[in-house]
Amino acid sequence: PSVIGACDNLTIDISSSSGGGGREWSVVSISVESTSPNVATEIQRFLDKTKVFFPPTPVPYFMITKGYSYMLSLRLCNFMGYCGQLSTTLLALDNTIPLVSLPGEPIRSSPRSSMLSVNAVASVSSCGDTPFSGILDYKWRIYENGVEQLYLTSISKDKSRYLLPSYSLITNSVYAVKVTVTIRGTTKSSTA
Repeated sequence: PSVIGACDNLTIDISSSSGGGGREWSVVSISVESTSPNVATEIQRFLDKTKVFFPPTPVPYFMITKGYSYMLSLRLCNFMGYCGQLSTTLLALDNTIPLVSLPGEPIRSSPRSSMLSVNAVASVSSCGDTPFSGILDYKWRIYENGVEQLYLTSISKDKSRYLLPSYSLITNSVYAVKVTVTIRGTTKSSTA
């Protein structure tokens, strides 16, 4: 995520990374920089001690100072010595926001004769023992060449699922599907 809420743990998930050749990564290196250097050092120590990446070990929310930016760099090397690196920046907010993701491959292909189905997984973390009891609203958008396709509307009764009938999409076209999840009655939202 590009933002993280006040009660959200930071999970660095490398399970969808490719290029490992079916083996464990020989090098997994995660570095952290921040506008709050002392906190970055503490998080770096935590990540350096972490040896389990499947499933990922989250950085606890209480280690993340709110109101600061964090730059995370991930470096993976396979058994042949080939490496790849990725960096991202996130802002730790001082309030709670929904977290949303679209599980699965980021790029998918589908024949026109198949229905298009994309599921969103959303949650709101709680700092205490009381779980989130509000309502989440989902707004789906689909784009072709950066232009929103307003005529393509989901037929799913489940608002967390985007479902298009067969033959809705044009052959050899690339579409981007996005969902925004908002806590009802607030402006707190996230997009995937």
